[in-house]
Amino acid sequence: MNKSTTLPSATREQLWAIWFWRLLIMAASGVALYLMYSDDFTPEGILDQTLYFTTLSTLMVFLVSAGYVLRPLFLHGTARSRIEGNVPWLRGIATCMTAFTGIIFFFLLGGEYPDLSGKLAHVACPLMMSVDWLFVGRNQGKLRIWVPLTWMAVLVPYLWAYSWDAHRDGEPMYHFLNPLEPGFFKWCAIMVVAFAALSYAVWGIGRLRGRILAK
Repeated sequence: MNKSTTLPSATREQLWAIWFWRLLIMAASGVALYLMYSDDFTPEGILDQTLYFTTLSTLMVFLVSAGYVLRPLFLHGTARSRIEGNVPWLRGIATCMTAFTGIIFFFLLGGEYPDLSGKLAHVACPLMMSVDWLFVGRNQGKLRIWVPLTWMAVLVPYLWAYSWDAHRDGEPMYHFLNPLEPGFFKWCAIMVVAFAALSYAVWGIGRLRGRILAK
């Protein structure tokens, strides 16, 4: 097999260094989720909290990192295959979602982090997943050019659920994205375009990372 079809090899030391790094990501996102849900752990409270994009992005980071933590514990084979699979679709969408959360919160929602859950969800998770994508993962170069379009698809059901929740409660979760005002669809378009740009930036960085590793 040539370089275009194989991933770079890894040593046992690299395997467990990456495992420990992703354990830290899992811990950070897990603590953030615990703090988010602990205030109102009722069915309605859980639903309301889950509908925040911050919560969804943090949940995605937790699930993806937990999968990578469990993978080498149950999978036998080479160190490289135990680190991660051949295509990082889930890691890519988790990176996009949490980075989008951090950017939107900083620029449109005040960018203040008074409590630990805010620091973890809006700062730590975006930064840690970005570092993972830039420097740690080894399979980013395998993604096809159309993959970011599938990442963007998460916004469609989310915006529908967001609109439903705003009409149910009589007010939006985010002041700038208000389904009860005429400018809602304009903001939806802005969000989609911004997420598309971020998704393709993440994809492009991943391809560059793959080329560097292939040398």
